[in-house]
Amino acid sequence: MKDEIRPWAKALRGLCLKKLRDFGGKGTARQICDDTGKSVEIVTPRLTELAALGVIRDTGERVPVGRGRPQKVWALVDLNPDFDPDCDIPENRNVTHQDAPEWFQRFGL
Repeated sequence: MKDEIRPWAKALRGLCLKKLRDFGGKGTARQICDDTGKSVEIVTPRLTELAALGVIRDTGERVPVGRGRPQKVWALVDLNPDFDPDCDIPENRNVTHQDAPEWFQRFGL
């Protein structure tokens, strides 16, 4: 992670999670970029980090975006409401993404 992004990474991950929730639980990096004004170079690594944490997953769907490669469609996964996006390993996943608004509110995302 580049040093200039490191202090903002947690907030950017939270922003990506919030936007996926706003989009109904799934979306692309391009959708998040278009909605937030952030660059794809900022958003895409945050989505990859969230996937590595087990918070989101690649659905296997691809959406064409004009020029370039089709975009991955990311989706929220079931989360424990106590999950911290900065931890290394998520705990039990016993809350569905339908319950996510309470989780996001609880963590201020």
